[in-house]
Amino acid sequence: MQLTGDVQVHTGFLNQFESLAISPSSDQADLLKSFQQLSGGAVPRRVTCSGFSLGGALSELCGVWAAILWPGADITVANQVGIRWAHVLEVI
Repeated sequence: MQLTGDVQVHTGFLNQFESLAISPSSDQADLLKSFQQLSGGAVPRRVTCSGFSLGGALSELCGVWAAILWPGADITVANQVGIRWAHVLEVI
């Protein structure tokens, strides 16, 4: 599964997110299975993605992913200290 052709993201963030949502290494790391367990297998009507720092960057990707998987769901992304372009520029 691809997020979408229009999303631009640092490879490190994408790799980390893919390890949870696209190709998890175990059932415990599988984001979709976690959603299914929490919802009892029902299609979620509301999804809230939140995180801090790296989790903030991943929460933004989670929001895009959830919107693609469940287009009828109300998706909210709220993060704290997510990635800022200044951080990216400092690394380069």
